[in-house]
Amino acid sequence: MRRGRSLEKKRQMAWRGVASLLVLLAWVIFIVVFTLLWAPNLSLFQNIVILIASLVAAFVVVGIMWMLYGMRYGWES
Repeated sequence: MRRGRSLEKKRQMAWRGVASLLVLLAWVIFIVVFTLLWAPNLSLFQNIVILIASLVAAFVVVGIMWMLYGMRYGWES
């Protein structure tokens, strides 16, 4: 029983790690596309706000994924 739980925990951690990297990659792609296409038409303040808002959104997505993992497995070793 314990071994099955450990394997499930590793799988849960693995997909969250991959998803975290995909969110990071998507954010970098968004910033590059934004910089090339839309940023020249906006002011510096607007560009900074969009950069910060997109970074916060990425952190929220990753944070929720890992928070759910933490709530499920807690302090288990």
